[in-house]
Amino acid sequence: MKAKKIYWILALLLASLIQNQRAYSAPLPSQARKENESYEQAWARYWNDYEKLNPPVSPLSKTAYSARVPFDHLDLNSAPSWDSLGSDFSSVQEIFENSRDERALIEPGRPDFLRRLSWLYPDDGCFARTALTGQKLESWHYPRPAKLFIFGNLQVRTPNSPRGWVSWWYHVISVIAFQGRTYVFDPAIEPGHPLLVLEWIKQMATNPKKVSLSLCNGYAYEPGNLCYESTRSAENQALSHQIYFLQKEWNRVLELRRDPKEELGEHPPWLAR
Repeated sequence: MKAKKIYWILALLLASLIQNQRAYSAPLPSQARKENESYEQAWARYWNDYEKLNPPVSPLSKTAYSARVPFDHLDLNSAPSWDSLGSDFSSVQEIFENSRDERALIEPGRPDFLRRLSWLYPDDGCFARTALTGQKLESWHYPRPAKLFIFGNLQVRTPNSPRGWVSWWYHVISVIAFQGRTYVFDPAIEPGHPLLVLEWIKQMATNPKKVSLSLCNGYAYEPGNLCYESTRSAENQALSHQIYFLQKEWNRVLELRRDPKEELGEHPPWLAR
């Protein structure tokens, strides 16, 4: 794992230096739902921007949004299998923890303080965190996870928001299959361990029948991307988007009157559990 860690850090350091110099060419594909906004209204707002900047989607193709189905119609059989790890779930748990805890990102204002993915800023940025998680796992030679999108009037309780909760119109996360069960990696919601899909849904919606989901290829980055057709270039802005959220995360920890050097360094909250 040490060699893999060094490779990942070097790759991200180089990419950070390059992408930090670039201006954002498109609006962030924000997951945040505004106050008193329904997820349908948020989708319309998002799609209005997306259509202006991207080529039309063929009527024969499905986007992550148009491929959505109710939970009881969701086919999880295409989630990549990690059964090659053996029968012991501790192997999956170890990989989850390694991907959660890896500090390999550089925030421009703090070049000597390596950062993790922005798990402590749950308000937004799932698209970037999930893309970089997938890239990291793939570089470690594990099967690339699929992307699981969920849509609805989502709300999550969290100690990492001054209000005690955050609201989303969609969320996306890495998903894998292991020994006949399907798990998501989502430390922004549950930093302790992978969650079964239904457990994950219930963290965001009291009634799973009121949300819809789509299980997409591992490179679909945002709701307007193709769900079943792999387009690796969709993730091109993942690193620059994530770097943008690192500053948000630092400021959030300060806002909560906690110590960012501790929590974003060697002592994240989940290690104190």
